[in-house]
Amino acid sequence: MDKPAKLNEPCYCGSGKRYKHCHFLRARSVEADPLGWADVSLARRNRILISAAEDIFGFRKGRTWQEFKSKIADEEIREFFKVHGSMWGPETNWVGIMPKPGDGKLRGLYLGDVRPELILRNLLRFSLYNDQILVIDPFPNARNIKPKYNPIDNPHQYKAEMIKLIYFLFQIKPWIENELVQLIPDPGDIDRELKWDTVELAQSRRAGLVIDEADLAEVQDLGQQDLGRFLSAMDDQSLLGMVKKSGQSLSGEQERKFLDYMRRQLREDPLALNQPVNRLPTLTPHRRPILTPSRGGFCW
Repeated sequence: MDKPAKLNEPCYCGSGKRYKHCHFLRARSVEADPLGWADVSLARRNRILISAAEDIFGFRKGRTWQEFKSKIADEEIREFFKVHGSMWGPETNWVGIMPKPGDGKLRGLYLGDVRPELILRNLLRFSLYNDQILVIDPFPNARNIKPKYNPIDNPHQYKAEMIKLIYFLFQIKPWIENELVQLIPDPGDIDRELKWDTVELAQSRRAGLVIDEADLAEVQDLGQQDLGRFLSAMDDQSLLGMVKKSGQSLSGEQERKFLDYMRRQLREDPLALNQPVNRLPTLTPHRRPILTPSRGGFCW
């Protein structure tokens, strides 16, 4: 088992430099020397991603989750995606770094929902039947996204999503450190033809699919929670304006209690961006899945 990468330890490449002054710095630029990443193991890439999140978003310096929710900045998101994009470049030796059969481990490929509300429950189920679980990396690869929707060029579009993604990453951190879970890139990001063939296959399989009512109710509930997070982050004037449009009339005291309740909901929800919003989040083309709930997972 590889020793976890730590910033002040000697770099794994053998240069004699500390890790933070060697490959960790190289990872912070999409223009970094590509040969430095080609043969880095999956386990180490996962640990580097966790270290980057802890460092870039200030958690190593004592930043709290509440501070992260309220102060996450565009430049932090941009820097994180530069690291992430450099990790999964075209120079990667995919055959060399992927797990090999015959090592005595039973592995499973998890293609289900990775939302923080569901991921641990689902991984626990999968872990009953597998020694190691490969999970498709939910972070979008900036290399494959047009500038208009790119997290490096337009990081503000990703603030709300980043709260969930970083929460997800920290949730599975113990699993990654013990190599029970490994994040791998979407094979469709590597082979575009495979991606579209898979989409067509999924669409044909959905044709006769009967949606399970329990799964549909769960998806609707999660959607309502996301809508509630957005509404809670609206400014006072917009919130009260929506109440008036609904036909309700509140007294001054009722308005104050209503606003206090909405702000409290925002603070207490670990997945809610605690920053003002003035419009619905953009649904970017690279992440426009057709989700159909089905027992045990989702069909795309």
